Amino acid sequence: MSKFKINLPLYVLAIIFFIIYLKILNHIFNLRIPLTPIADFLSVLILIFIIIPISFITAHFFVKFIKNS
Repeated sequence: MSKFKINLPLYVLAIIFFIIYLKILNHIFNLRIPLTPIADFLSVLILIFIIIPISFITAHFFVKFIKNS
């Protein structure tokens, strides 16, 4: 079996967690921070360096948890 098919649930869960975390980030930035170029740049940095890795880490541990159950 190809490695992609084995990791497909991980990728799907990572995308789902990414969407959830992105909606949370969007909600926080819309409530607390006014729309300015600096806030937009900050949100892009948070997206690249925090949200994407956290979504893959969360998906990895979630798949591990399901396999162990």
